[in-house]
Amino acid sequence: MPGIDFACREGHGRPMGDVINLRLARKAKARTDAETRAAENRVRFGRTKGQKALEASEQARMKARLDGAERK
Repeated sequence: MPGIDFACREGHGRPMGDVINLRLARKAKARTDAETRAAENRVRFGRTKGQKALEASEQARMKARLDGAERK
């Protein structure tokens, strides 16, 4: 079987599994989870620089039009 070392420990006759560092395993899982969440957020909330600039200029134009129609 891959991943299992069949060496016996202290004569008990049971196979030993691979030794892993749990801290590193937790960090690796957290990185992959964060990467997945970031990809989902990019799809959900992401806008290009051009889209942001277009929206900002549209907001400025609407504000200027509203301020121009203001009564004094």
